[in-house]
Amino acid sequence: MAHGGPLPGRRPPRGAFLQELRAVLADHPHLAVEYVAGAIEVMLTIRAGRLEEAEKLADGCFERGVAAGDIDATGWYGGQLGAIRWYQGRAAELLPALADLVNSPTLSPIDNSYVAGLALAAAVAGTGGGRPATWPGYAAATWRSCPAPAPGWWRCTAWWRPRTCCRTPTPPPPRTRC
Repeated sequence: MAHGGPLPGRRPPRGAFLQELRAVLADHPHLAVEYVAGAIEVMLTIRAGRLEEAEKLADGCFERGVAAGDIDATGWYGGQLGAIRWYQGRAAELLPALADLVNSPTLSPIDNSYVAGLALAAAVAGTGGGRPATWPGYAAATWRSCPAPAPGWWRCTAWWRPRTCCRTPTPPPPRTRC
């Protein structure tokens, strides 16, 4: 893609820009950029359905994030692992880790994506009627005080929420029905 992009009307081959970025990083290493490139690679590998490989890549991505000093490396890793476990049909395994992560001081005070993930994992596992104790706070905080434009975590929360609602035997609080 050294010519500045694809020809008009043509899409570049899948992963071409990531390959170009990797080539630049080989000559000019930059830990933070390598971390983000690793996160993109994890996402593409999940999308390709290579979940065991994606998990190994996520482990390496987490290590690079910590080395780069990203305070949210745990959050990124949690999101990556959450997606992998969801597609493996193993979301319930995340309950203990998510229960810890929702109270992590490294998460933004307005980031409710992991509370949404916890609610879904609890619903899938069938614990607590599918409604963790944090549900009322999650519902209120997520939908009534969302900043605009919504940051990336909001999209994640919005994705988990209807899946949780549809697995919850007890109706969620008002204004949160799916």
